[in-house]
Amino acid sequence: MKFTNQNTSVVSESFPSKHLHASEEAAARWVKAVKAEYSTSEAVKFAAVGYCWGARFVTHQLSADGICQAGAIAHPSFLKESDVFKTKEPIFLSVPATDKLFEPEQRSRTVEILSQGNGRFNMQIFSNVGHGFASRARLTDPYEKWAKEQHFKSFVDWFDFWLGKKYMPYIGYWLDYTKTFVDSKC
Repeated sequence: MKFTNQNTSVVSESFPSKHLHASEEAAARWVKAVKAEYSTSEAVKFAAVGYCWGARFVTHQLSADGICQAGAIAHPSFLKESDVFKTKEPIFLSVPATDKLFEPEQRSRTVEILSQGNGRFNMQIFSNVGHGFASRARLTDPYEKWAKEQHFKSFVDWFDFWLGKKYMPYIGYWLDYTKTFVDSKC
């Protein structure tokens, strides 16, 4: 089975198996670099952002074994229930209303899982945008441009709330790391 996004790029079901190992290695390098650069003291807070494929790695860092105190994901793909169940820290999801890589049933199940216990989460759903809207919206379309900008503002507000503005050393590293996912054209 194949899924097609708004830009008619094709993502096959073989994508995860082809890229999982390399992605897990990159995520492990990121965790190691962040720990080395900023330590793991209580005074330092970590956050992660994942677009598309990167969403599952954010959930891993929001688990009991992760290093992040808050996370945000946009237009997730290949996210499994087991990834969502791992999430123990606050997470923000920004998703399109229609997305073959994160169907409404998956979205509902994600909300159901995150609603169990004392989980903290928020989900914003944008109509009339497709998969990838947060990283490669058509900027000539005023609504798509607004949705892209709104998702980013929401992420910043989320981190300001959960981490406090005094804990901002992650921003530079976060932007560099995010660019890697944006450049991969998810």
